[in-house]
Amino acid sequence: MSIKNLQILKNDLKNLKKMTESLLSAYDLGKKINPDKNFTDNDYLIFDSLTSRFSRLSDIIVQKIIRTIDIINIEDTGTMRDRLNRAEKNGLISSVDEFVEIRKLRNDITHEYIPEEMKNIYKQVMKNVEVLFDTVIRINHYCKEKYNL
Repeated sequence: MSIKNLQILKNDLKNLKKMTESLLSAYDLGKKINPDKNFTDNDYLIFDSLTSRFSRLSDIIVQKIIRTIDIINIEDTGTMRDRLNRAEKNGLISSVDEFVEIRKLRNDITHEYIPEEMKNIYKQVMKNVEVLFDTVIRINHYCKEKYNL
């Protein structure tokens, strides 16, 4: 195990904690939005905050944390699907299929501008936020058990 890579993971875990707290505060505000009514300007501000934080947290999980764990474990990082399969096997994520959907949702967030579609994205984000929170718990548990971090 490289001490350098463990330090990278340790720093990433600190950022993961901050990003999780940030998403949680946006999520709490997002619970107040009624997606069956027209969004107000304030609702759109909350929506933008919620979705960008959701996207960033999913990115740090897949692109940084899981990748660094693979490097520490001397695994070829491979494709995103390979990383997700190993992450599921190691108990870091509950389901590859859930994370594939989260990645698709993350891409939809980036490219969607139609208000009615934004409501659908909002509903999907609200449904999947708990998956990300569960994943953060799993990652922290894994890193504590395996690397004492």
